[in-house]
Amino acid sequence: MTWSAPARVNSVPNSQAFTPSVTVRADGTVGVSYYDFRSDTSDPSNLPTEYWLARSIDNGLTWSEVRVAGPFDLALAPNALGLFLGDYQGLTSSGTNFVPLFAQTTRDGPANRNDIFAKPISASSFMTADSQRVWRAETAPPAEGDGAFRARVSAI
Repeated sequence: MTWSAPARVNSVPNSQAFTPSVTVRADGTVGVSYYDFRSDTSDPSNLPTEYWLARSIDNGLTWSEVRVAGPFDLALAPNALGLFLGDYQGLTSSGTNFVPLFAQTTRDGPANRNDIFAKPISASSFMTADSQRVWRAETAPPAEGDGAFRARVSAI
């Protein structure tokens, strides 16, 4: 019914984040899945990419995240006027789990460059040492062109 001010969802502001999917569980927990380049290097022969799930249990004020997949080499993706993983991304929930649906590249050669995955992510996944990044959402928009996406969320 209402929208908050735009808030940063990804925890690494200097890393381009893209192809977000958003869902809100029945208990009001907000989930946003996305790809990003935080593992990228200066090596032009590959493009390390990861798939992440961020969640907020307080209507988008604070966020925590967990890596769902990767890194994988996005440079292996088919080129369809740009690197293309497909149109097969989404996010849903089942009980207290989020279930992202996503694509990632494979090393199976030109006949099979991408595969599609669904991976249930439980609340306990956010409690591991690797996912202890918790941050407060920015209420001011980030600088133009910083590559971050913003989501407007509110409790339903």
